[in-house]
Amino acid sequence: MIRARARGGRGALAWAGLLAATAQLGCAMGRQLVADDADFRDYRAFRVAVAEGLRLARAAQYLEAHPDGEWATEVKLVFEAEEPAFFEASQASRDKAREYLVDLPNGPHAAAAMALLVEYSMKVEDLATAHLLRDARRTEAKLEGAASRRRALGEAILAATGALLADGVYGARIEDTPPALRRVLGGEAPVTWGTVPSRREADYFFVVPSPEGRQSRVATVAVRALADAGGVVEGRIEGPDLFVRWDEADLVRPLDASSPNHRSEAALHAQELLAGALEARLPEARCTQPRADGELLHRACDGWTAIVHWGNAAGQPDVVAIRGPRPEKVR
Repeated sequence: MIRARARGGRGALAWAGLLAATAQLGCAMGRQLVADDADFRDYRAFRVAVAEGLRLARAAQYLEAHPDGEWATEVKLVFEAEEPAFFEASQASRDKAREYLVDLPNGPHAAAAMALLVEYSMKVEDLATAHLLRDARRTEAKLEGAASRRRALGEAILAATGALLADGVYGARIEDTPPALRRVLGGEAPVTWGTVPSRREADYFFVVPSPEGRQSRVATVAVRALADAGGVVEGRIEGPDLFVRWDEADLVRPLDASSPNHRSEAALHAQELLAGALEARLPEARCTQPRADGELLHRACDGWTAIVHWGNAAGQPDVVAIRGPRPEKVR
């Protein structure tokens, strides 16, 4: 792009030179006597204009209205000397290009100035679009991250439930249990050698929106494999207010763990999901369901038993307890 020149200095030099030329053309006062009122009024408006854009605009207006006016030659000389520099300066920025079009909408370089303005506008729009896309991607990443953290709680509970319902768990030593359960008990860094822990506790952090703003939550999930000399006897998934936190994370709504109504809603949510998780191993249609007080689910069949307890007050643990058939030892 052409570098814009200083307008003030060049315009002043051109003006000074043209004043001298004007003096050679004759006495302005003499021409005033023979010029009509409109001719002199428009010329005077041109002469008193200080700003370059305004002076050129009035010069163009004068030449359009008085092509054969008493001062047409002088005004044309000024216009032809200053207009190219004025256009050159308009290439420096979007605002300068707009100034040229405002002052000289029909000027010799009006089409070029319009093209410049369109180019600058497209760049501005492209930049704005880029900012919007960047902000949208950042927001999307934040939302996806928050949703992922909320999903992690339910995924952990259901993964542990599935691992405890697998064949080969009960009656086996903990280190000999199926890989799914060893992964659950081993955590983020699975144990590849040595003793597999019989208990793992993990905290799941997430955020739920509310009218008062975002509220932070933490759910503690403990998975245990209870064993005796004959191997694993029972598997447990438990945590304080676990079902309330699970409901909050899945349905993205804040709950009060001390509210009986909220605890009941959370219990129904857990009951529905856990019933689905148990169905393949302990189908509702075939298993007995001798539920006692405090039990959401109780299914027993084919040597398997699954009992889901829910705490009746804030801070009380919710528990999923599973037992499976143990193979008879060969003597």
